[in-house]
Amino acid sequence: MTPLSRRQFLWTAAASSLALPLAARQEHARAPGRFQHGVASGDPSTDRIILWTHVSPADPFSSRPVTVRWSVATDERLQKTVARGQATTDATRDFTVKVDAAGLSPGRTYYYAFELDGERSPVGRTRTLPAQGAARLSAALVSCSNYPAGFFNVYGCINRRPDIDVIVHVGDYIYEFA
Repeated sequence: MTPLSRRQFLWTAAASSLALPLAARQEHARAPGRFQHGVASGDPSTDRIILWTHVSPADPFSSRPVTVRWSVATDERLQKTVARGQATTDATRDFTVKVDAAGLSPGRTYYYAFELDGERSPVGRTRTLPAQGAARLSAALVSCSNYPAGFFNVYGCINRRPDIDVIVHVGDYIYEFA
């Protein structure tokens, strides 16, 4: 096996990270109501992006399907909608919603959200890939955090930076204590 130079490693890591999700822009660390797990996006292309959320059923013992509406817009208030649709999920999918939002323009920042029974998820921010190569790529790398041990303000700080193109989370642990 040939060792990688630092430059090769950084370019390889940056290129491979494009398939990982961008973090959702959220006002609160944990969203209230039906969208307690927030939203995420990833697997960008020049004309589409995968959107994700998890719905908390009104009745935690319910297995009934729910239909969630989603929308993608060019503004953070979601008033200039460019794509929308519906997705149905149920207990067999653990009430997870995964949408392939298509018909988008290359190299563009978009905002998205889900809605169920009049309740809106946090608004996420995402970006499609450029049609041609990029002049630069800015990435943030995070890993291992013990969520019950405290607040992790760094995630919010990273998320508020408009110059970061992708956030790569290389893993987390669920810590077990006696």
